[in-house]
Order: sequence, then C-alpha cells, then structure tokens
Amino acid sequence: MKSFNLTIKSREFASPPINGKGGCTHIWYGALGQTTSAELFSNYANEPAAQGFTTLYESFRDAAFGKWNDYMNPYGSTDGELKTSRSPRVLSGAPMADSRTLSAQRVKDAQMLYVHLVVVQWDKDNATFKAKRGAYSALGIYLSP
Repeated sequence: MKSFNLTIKSREFASPPINGKGGCTHIWYGALGQTTSAELFSNYANEPAAQGFTTLYESFRDAAFGKWNDYMNPYGSTDGELKTSRSPRVLSGAPMADSRTLSAQRVKDAQMLYVHLVVVQWDKDNATFKAKRGAYSALGIYLSP
C-alpha cells in the first residue's frame, strides 16, 4: 500500500509493486529492577540524530499516543522468530501509560535505513506475561532494497 485516500476511502498501491527484499533486524532488551521506560528510552533517544537520522515520530510529542487500539500487537506474535526467555507479549501486554516510541530514517549508499524503538515499563512482576519489574525495549532496524 502506498497511501490511503481519505476522500474516496480507498487504498492506493504502488505501481509497479514495490519489491520488498531489504533487511530486518530486531533486538529486544530488558533492564530489570528500578529502571523506568523514560530512563531506558533516554539512553537511546539521542543516538539516531547523532548518527544522521531524521526523526519521523516521537510519541512524547503526540498527545494521542496510547489511545490507539492494538498499537503494540505486532510485538505479541513473533512466530518463533525471536528467541527470548520472556513471553513475546511482554511488550504488547504492557500498560501504555509509560510506553514510549521513536521512528527515524536515514539514506546511506542509496539505501533507506529505518529504525523503530519501543520502550515499555512494568511496575511490578507479571507471571502471565513473564515480565519482571523494569523496562523493556524493542529496536527494529529495517534496510530498504
């Protein structure tokens, strides 16, 4: 999908279709104990700009963040791709109140590189989600073809 036309309420597709043969890397990290999502997020937040990325989105600048249904759901199903001792739902099941996210892009060597960072916080242990008190992050790195 290239865009969504709000006037006619229809999806518009790229022509010719986009060949999606880029690269993708996911890194999950847990900082257990007293670490907050704000603290963990601040460790990462300035790095994209320092590396020449243009920020596309920062959740703390968006009053509507956290009001979107199912924003974290993609993190709840990894289909065995991600090896972790935690439940994949440690991100999708976390409370949105203390969650943070950032997206950025950079062109290098004629390729577009995107990064997407999500950080969540658990204020107490949760056996259902195999979450321990602390903050968790998911960093996605995407390279266009």
